Amino acid sequence: HWKESSRMPAMIDLSGQRFGKWTVLEKGPYQKISGANRVTWTCRCDCGNVRNVLSAGLRYNRSTRCLPCAQKRQ
Repeated sequence: HWKESSRMPAMIDLSGQRFGKWTVLEKGPYQKISGANRVTWTCRCDCGNVRNVLSAGLRYNRSTRCLPCAQKRQ
């Protein structure tokens, strides 16, 4: 019973979706944070910058634009 409940949930494909100024291009490399591998997505900001963004940052509105765009807003 433990095996079934301990399985990782299926990864949600965010390719092609928009989150703020980000457009998701493709799945990016895993990023190790606090000993766990986290999913990243390669995204293009409306200004043209391309960065790898954590999945949770996109899905929970923690990342909506690249750093230069965020700094311009201030």
